[in-house]
Amino acid sequence: MSDPVVKFGESERAALITLRAAKKFTADFFYPGAPTEALRVEAESHVNTLIDRLLSSLTPNTRKSFVLGEFKVAMAGFTQSDSEERERFCSYLEQIMDITAIESSDGLLNSWVYGFDPNAL
Repeated sequence: MSDPVVKFGESERAALITLRAAKKFTADFFYPGAPTEALRVEAESHVNTLIDRLLSSLTPNTRKSFVLGEFKVAMAGFTQSDSEERERFCSYLEQIMDITAIESSDGLLNSWVYGFDPNAL
């Protein structure tokens, strides 16, 4: 498992700021939306807190392991047990991965959502 430097410059900072500003856990074609507005706001807060931590700590020399470590902290604080919200939470983590050019979570996301990494089978 390699630990490459993530991509982080002005364009990635701007993309994270845009993601932070977006309303999250709302209904779309594949996701029915959070069950209540209170749960939506709480879940959105967890994603935004993660983005805030990343914005304050990422540098052009940040390693993938640091970002995945921040994901673990965010996952530990995400108390929504509904699988749809957990999957949607991971979709925001995947967007962060795309922004920072992280190609794989090394099984972290699958293990958290499903309890195992199907790629490890």
